[in-house]
Amino acid sequence: MKVIGIIASPRRDGNTADLTNHALKCLRVRGIETEVYNLFDFKITPCGVECSVECYENVIAQGRICPVDNEDDLLKLIKIIKEAEGVILATPCYSLDIPAQLKAYIERSELKEFNDKVVGIIAIASLGGIHMVSTITSNLIHHSHSTVAGWAILTRFYPKKGQAIKDENSIKSIERLVEQMYSVLQQKRWLKFSMKNWT
Repeated sequence: MKVIGIIASPRRDGNTADLTNHALKCLRVRGIETEVYNLFDFKITPCGVECSVECYENVIAQGRICPVDNEDDLLKLIKIIKEAEGVILATPCYSLDIPAQLKAYIERSELKEFNDKVVGIIAIASLGGIHMVSTITSNLIHHSHSTVAGWAILTRFYPKKGQAIKDENSIKSIERLVEQMYSVLQQKRWLKFSMKNWT
């Protein structure tokens, strides 16, 4: 069983990364395989930049086919997500919302690759955290059949690197999220095993 962390922050060693890595470490202690990726390491072209959004013209007849799917890294990221049972999606807050790179990713993929995944959300936001989580969860609900195990909305302002990981309340929130994710993953594993034996 594998859980991946996706960090949607350009600061690769910042507070968002610290808390994501702590969450993954807690999962490894419980026997879960983990991997971590930074969204900013993938080239993801926003909708409409290199096309006329013609993917929607025949969407009913043939499904949505993006004309730039083979020109950037979106399909590579989708493949990585599809191979995992769970995903921790971690993001800072920029201008009361998710970063532009994460928005571009959601626009392009619609998060359909999260189908049947167990998802945990980490939002670091002194302001706008609830709005950010709402943006992500509403897309997950609308476009995929994922299970949102929980979220950690951290509302303190961390102006310097390394501050969040030293905050006892933040660590407690992250470890509570890990417990929720691990519980749902175990339930899904048991259900899958039961269904297999039943048939």
